[in-house]
Amino acid sequence: MPFAEALQAEYAWLHRHPELSFEEHAATAHLKAELEALGARILGTGLETGLVAELRGGRPGPTLALRADLDALPIAEDPSHTLRSEAEGRMHACGHDFHAAALLGAAALLAQRKAELAGRVLLVFQPGEESGRGALRVLATGALEGASAIFGLHLLPGLAPGAVGLTEGANFAAIGRFSIELQGRGCHAAQPHAGADCVLAAARLAESLQSVVSRNVDPMHPAVVSVTRIQAGNTWNVLPGAALLEGTTRCFSASDDALIARRVQEICQGVAAACGVRARLTWPTRHPATDNAPALIARARAAAGAEGIPCVPAAPTLLGEDFAFYQQKLPGAFLTFGLNSAPLHHPAFAADPAALEPAARLLARLALLPWGAD
Repeated sequence: MPFAEALQAEYAWLHRHPELSFEEHAATAHLKAELEALGARILGTGLETGLVAELRGGRPGPTLALRADLDALPIAEDPSHTLRSEAEGRMHACGHDFHAAALLGAAALLAQRKAELAGRVLLVFQPGEESGRGALRVLATGALEGASAIFGLHLLPGLAPGAVGLTEGANFAAIGRFSIELQGRGCHAAQPHAGADCVLAAARLAESLQSVVSRNVDPMHPAVVSVTRIQAGNTWNVLPGAALLEGTTRCFSASDDALIARRVQEICQGVAAACGVRARLTWPTRHPATDNAPALIARARAAAGAEGIPCVPAAPTLLGEDFAFYQQKLPGAFLTFGLNSAPLHHPAFAADPAALEPAARLLARLALLPWGAD
């Protein structure tokens, strides 16, 4: 089967079988079999889902890591799609099926050209990116110890289709997921004086948290605080004794991230005190912004040029990526790949299978390019 068709078949299999964070058992088994057939060695990481494989070149050289992610989202796919998820209520709405198929394609290209490869390549198929904790699980295995650099690639609607987006420094934001539990005292709605109103506190919190960015963060610094969920009560004539708010914070600098977290905490406690309820703030997910090493962006530009793939400057986005955790441990570059599509995390999102071959060639070239040529 021609290479492009084989890649599209792998993508189609992954797209039809989406699995949520840390549930990627079928994808892991499928990729393991495909990689072993290519002659790659599967490292004993102890990961329950996801894997790290190794390809050794024919000459001495450094260790390079290439990373793709595996998990899908709890989103029902647009029924108009020809290629559709076979799992009800789940789909690959963020392109992770594309990323994994492209990395598998890169592995196939590198396996054919091992004599040209200097050093070794670690092929990281990471679980749980959507949880914000998958990269940390991979790092905890020690599988990347000794690696000199790491590259990742992510589809990005709105970027020129088929082009590689290159950004030095931060291109994906620091992200926080917050949860605020309010505890008050329930009562009959006709007797509000007998209770402590969590609905009022939740409403005031949702509004007050908007002042964090508008009145605390430097207006020249991109930042977002969004309350995305409020849950309280279950009937019309009872003031509930508890409420839950969830949301997210986004910014690019560590100092802004710390400022936002502090102000969210202060506002929670202040509003709770004013409303006579208790507030408990937790951060289930927090990770820093990506930080792309200039030398590795130069290497990516050279690799794209060698493959005839156009490069474009890519504006930073307040989307988040736990790839940033790898970059805290070793130099890394997180690249974007343009396409025409509905937005990420949307039921109508669809990758372009025709772009798989250039994406795979780009990833392989990142490893084949002589070190020092960038």
